[in-house]
Amino acid sequence: MIRHTGIVVGDIEKSIDFYSENFNLVVMKDMMECGSYIDNMLGIKNVSVRTVKLADTEGGLIELLKFEDQPQVPNNSRWGLIDFGCSHMAFTVPDTEILYTRLQEDGCINISRPQEPPGGKVKVFFSQTPKEFGGIFLEIVEEL
Repeated sequence: MIRHTGIVVGDIEKSIDFYSENFNLVVMKDMMECGSYIDNMLGIKNVSVRTVKLADTEGGLIELLKFEDQPQVPNNSRWGLIDFGCSHMAFTVPDTEILYTRLQEDGCINISRPQEPPGGKVKVFFSQTPKEFGGIFLEIVEEL
């Protein structure tokens, strides 16, 4: 069973809005974590992290993490979809064409237009969020 996907973000309020508005996710938990437990778990002394869990209607979760008082250097470079690490998150949406435009307006880089694969039961496109929203690749799927 997959519990959740964690995404470290630069601006947690904008990230909450981004994932809530585009994918209908609802905040289930919003908390600050600090102290010996989190220090030991992450192997970082005096760490403080805000964690926000967002859920879809089926119980799928993502966890946004904003580390406080930790040096984070914004990096505008993007990594490749086939690089080691988290490949992508997939969302089923009602209309890929509408979301294609909205994601572009939110600063995402859309890799392709929505298209039907052989067999034609879905429309799919890939997009990558801006670094401040985690820089995550998204697979957007509309069931036909």
